[in-house]
Amino acid sequence: MASVAVVSCASSPSLTNLKEESITRRPTLPEGVSVWRPILARSIDRDPGTFAYPFQWEQGYTGRFTLVWMPLPLQAKYMFHAGEGQSAWVEAAFLGSLYARDRNFDWRPSGLVGWKRVMNGFYALDAAIFYNAEISRSAKNNFSRSIGARIGAQTQPFHSFSAGLSLLFVNEQGRTLARYLGAVPSSNLVNMSAGAGGRRWRFPVTLDAAWMFHRQWELQASASLLRLGYDSGFTSVPVYLTVAHYW
Repeated sequence: MASVAVVSCASSPSLTNLKEESITRRPTLPEGVSVWRPILARSIDRDPGTFAYPFQWEQGYTGRFTLVWMPLPLQAKYMFHAGEGQSAWVEAAFLGSLYARDRNFDWRPSGLVGWKRVMNGFYALDAAIFYNAEISRSAKNNFSRSIGARIGAQTQPFHSFSAGLSLLFVNEQGRTLARYLGAVPSSNLVNMSAGAGGRRWRFPVTLDAAWMFHRQWELQASASLLRLGYDSGFTSVPVYLTVAHYW
C-alpha cells in the first residue's frame, strides 16, 4: 500500500508544459496525468445553499481517453478528433454529477459532444451539444430532460491564466438544467419548473476562469446566471470553486 501511495503522488513528466498551455489544453488529460478536483459551491438567490464535494478525480489513460471517478468510475471523456489547433470529443455520465444531490438520489444521466478551435495562443472558440435527463422517485412529474447547445470563447490574457464566457440555448422540460448547473435549493424548484408536460427555453450564461499558480496546482472558478426563461422573476447564480491538483 505504501508503494501505491508514493507512485500516485509523484508528478508525471507530461505536466511539464501544462502550465504554459492552458488555452491550448485539450479536453482529455495527457497519458499518465491525473487530477483531483474537490468542489465547493454556493447558489446566490432568495434561498441560498452551499455544498462541498471532495470525491472527484480524473485519470488520463491515453491522450484521448480520460476516466472520471466520483468516486465510482461512471463518467468518461473520449477525444475522437485531434487536429492542428482543434479537437472534438464526447462525454458521458451514467449517474450524472454526484454533487448538489437531493437525499432521494435522483438518477441524472448525461451526454455531451464538444468541439474546440484554438485561433492562436491568445484566443479559442468552443461549442457543444448536450443532453441531460432526470428520473426522480419522489417528484409528481418524475421524468424531466434538457437538450441544448453551448457556444463559448476563451482567452489567455496573462501567463497561466485563462477565462471564458459561454451562452447556453436549452429546451428544458422540468427542472433538469437548473439542478445540473448548480446547488439550487429545492424550495425554489417550483419557480423554475416548466410544469407537467410543458417545455421552456432557458438561456444560462456562464463565466469561467482558471489560474495555474504552480506546476501541479490550479485554481478554477465558475459562475452561471440562471434568469432568462425562468418563471416569476426567478434568478439564481451558482458559483463553483475548485483547487485542482495534478500529478
